[in-house]
Amino acid sequence: VTILVITPSAGEATCHTLHHLVRAGLNPVLLVIERSNHFGQLRERARRLGFRAYEVASERALKTL
Repeated sequence: VTILVITPSAGEATCHTLHHLVRAGLNPVLLVIERSNHFGQLRERARRLGFRAYEVASERALKTL
């Protein structure tokens, strides 16, 4: 099951919650809808924890996704 998590920003707690979903056999995908200078770090943390993270702060980015 794929679970889309749409949020304006995501922190460590969100990442750990999504990691628990991965461990439960689910496929969470994080969509961050506001620009962040630290999104690269968030994407790397997500990769290490086993889920994908995308920054979709514009309609164009959403269409690309």
